[in-house]
This record gives sequence, structure tokens and C-alpha cells, in this order.
Amino acid sequence: MSLTLTLSGRSNVLAAEFFPPIDLSDGEYELGLTTFETYNTIPNVTSANNKFYYGEDDEEITIPEGSYEIDAITAYLKRAMSKKAGDERDDVLLMYQNNNTMRTEMKCAYWINFDKPNTIGSTLGFTSRLYKPDKWYESTNQINVTNVNNSLE
Repeated sequence: MSLTLTLSGRSNVLAAEFFPPIDLSDGEYELGLTTFETYNTIPNVTSANNKFYYGEDDEEITIPEGSYEIDAITAYLKRAMSKKAGDERDDVLLMYQNNNTMRTEMKCAYWINFDKPNTIGSTLGFTSRLYKPDKWYESTNQINVTNVNNSLE
């Protein structure tokens, strides 16, 4: 027997009650979650990870809270850098998601400092340190753009 349950809603808590309950006691059954799709509805950028520091003087950019993909984060940072420095170059910041490794590849015309508190670095998979300008880097860790707490309380 196969049963598919779909829960949807706009709240941060989804729950369903079944009566009578689903009985799995009369055989060898397994119950598991096979897919979790969020459609970017859970904010992955908050005050805990919305800072980006660049340049020799650690210019600060604050990313507004929201649900972002790598391309949207890159576009926002490029626009903010252009406004602050008047730097209209298209290659001021290049950032890509490698779909094979699930890591971020990045190159910036300026120093990047992910060693300060509340930076976007760990969300992008980068460790806390300084990154030199005009050099390609691949994040050490996988991208963490799906910010979901899956612990049971």
C-alpha cells in the first residue's frame, strides 16, 4: 500500500491530524519524509547572517531579511557595491552555485571578510576568514540556503 500526504499552508507550522490514525502495526512498514519543498518561503537571510564586509576598510553591506537564492544574493551585493563605490563593472563580484558539488564559487574585485560576526559567509558555505581580491574561491562547505530546523522537540 502507498499513501501520499500533502501539507501546504502559509504558517510556519504545518500539522495534520488523522482519525482514525494510520495503522502501521500489521506488517513491516516504514514511514518517512521523501521530499520537502519550501519554494523559498522560509527566510534564509536574517539578522544572524545578513552582513557582507568588503574592501580594505571592511565596508559593510546589510542584506534585507528574506528568502534568497545565490543569484539574488549576488545581484543585491553587486548593486550595493556599485552604489557605495560607484564601481559599475559587471565583474566586481562573481558568485555561482556549483550544482554538482553544492558549493559556492566566488571571485571579487575587493577583499571579503567573512571573519566578522553575522556574515552571509557560512550560508554560502565559506569559512570565517579573509578572502583576497581577484582570486577564485570555492566554499569549503555546502551552501546552506534552506534554513530549516528539523529537530524534534
